Amino acid sequence: MQDDIELLRQYAQAGAEAAFTELVQRHVNLVCSAALRRVGGDAHLAEDVTQQVFAALARQASPLSQRATLTGWLYTTARFAAARVIRAERRRQAREQEAYIMQEDSTPDPDWDRLRPVLDQAMDRLNEREREVLLLRFFEGRAFAQMAARLSLTEDAARMRTDRALEKLRPLLARLGVNSTSAAVALMLGSQAVTAAPAGLTVTIAGNSLAASGGVTGTASYFLQIMSTSKLTFVAAAAFALSAIGTATHEVLASRESAAALIVARQDLLMTQGTLRRLERRAVDAEQSRVDLQGTIEATRRTRAEEEARAAKIAAESAATIKDPIAAGEAFVAAHPAAPEMVTDYNRARTLERYGLLFQRLGFTRTQIEQFQQLIAQGPSSGLGWHTAEQAPIACFNVGPVGFTNAEMEDRIHGLLGDSGYQQYQEFNRLAPAREFVTGLAGMTASTAAPMTSAQAYQLTQILAQNSPDYRDGKRVNSDSIDWDAVLPAAEKFLSPQQLVSLGNLRLQTLYQKLLGRAANQAEGDAMKALAQNPPPSPGR
Repeated sequence: MQDDIELLRQYAQAGAEAAFTELVQRHVNLVCSAALRRVGGDAHLAEDVTQQVFAALARQASPLSQRATLTGWLYTTARFAAARVIRAERRRQAREQEAYIMQEDSTPDPDWDRLRPVLDQAMDRLNEREREVLLLRFFEGRAFAQMAARLSLTEDAARMRTDRALEKLRPLLARLGVNSTSAAVALMLGSQAVTAAPAGLTVTIAGNSLAASGGVTGTASYFLQIMSTSKLTFVAAAAFALSAIGTATHEVLASRESAAALIVARQDLLMTQGTLRRLERRAVDAEQSRVDLQGTIEATRRTRAEEEARAAKIAAESAATIKDPIAAGEAFVAAHPAAPEMVTDYNRARTLERYGLLFQRLGFTRTQIEQFQQLIAQGPSSGLGWHTAEQAPIACFNVGPVGFTNAEMEDRIHGLLGDSGYQQYQEFNRLAPAREFVTGLAGMTASTAAPMTSAQAYQLTQILAQNSPDYRDGKRVNSDSIDWDAVLPAAEKFLSPQQLVSLGNLRLQTLYQKLLGRAANQAEGDAMKALAQNPPPSPGR
């Protein structure tokens, strides 16, 4: 889709009326809505203001085609045009505004009633850059990715610039009697700031603007004037006039459309050539990165082989030294009598760290916590209770009965927690991978001005589990398996903007790690294939 400046340039250089009509269609809602607020809700005055704005756009098409965007200029021009109309219609303003409000199909939000009269006054006090991002985000409904492309920023920079503009707008509104949070202002701007222009206004404005700027022939201008000022009268006469001017204007329009098509084709060719040059540079960079990565992989493989050989040597020496593992373990305990107590304390601390939130939710007493720790310490997944000969030296550290199977330990925990508590325990274990991801996010925000609270961590854990099949099944996954289109809107309801930025950074970090791992595996596979096809000469040759 062509951008605004390209369409305006086509009209300025080749007289492409279709391009100008497309511009009007894109921005008529924005201009009409801004005009509507500035004239106190009077629809007729708003149409007059909108007409003046697009007539000025048609007259100044050539110099304006050198700008980066049109949105800010349209908004500012609507401001000045509205001021002129208000001065001319001051006596009728109050009565017409009241009539317009009574004719509205639905009653607006009371907060919007207070915000609407002062919104544009507050917007005028922002600088151009701040006003630009608010117009693009809330008045035109642009996504952050589109804003970033339009303003030559990153998506995060566009989001942060929008947040800062909202924060600056809020105290300006407060001075005008509207006290609200930035989130509430953003919600009202996104849902109320731009309303649909009256039906047919696009055609009327495009025709009148082109006529005012000399962009339409005399006969066509007269016909458009008839269409814009009449409703149902003289329809047959208008149809006759249209057929009369068709032949006269056909060659002119065809010539202008051909010139516009040629301009578009040349621009597309230049863009394609630029894209090809960028792709060639990326291909060269990718090949160099592949060569560098292959060298790194080969060095890593050599280091790994050396470490494996060293570990095998140490294991062989240990196996030869320890003839009786159990006796060796008992000798170690005899030499270090504090070791069993240290291991027990470690396991208790580890259990408390993992299940601390569950204890709080269940309202456990100290005695119940100690009983739970004892059960976990004796289970097969606790790191204690081992039975193989190699693990026997550590088995003597355990206190009490050992050798619980998983089923036996679960039965004992069920008996300790009861039916309801045991269900919460199972759910808590199932959400452990999702909770681990959230713990990483909490660490990223711990030293910021907005550290994550336990309530926020719990909510985000639930949302991640609901929007990831692997997390729902209690599996450990990377962030790219999560349905972020569902997670991010839900997280915006309770996370601060800084926390949302950290969440996005963590998501990109895990995704980058996965892509890097895939690239390393691919490079290693290519290297192995190359070695298989071209084996190095043997040392004897």
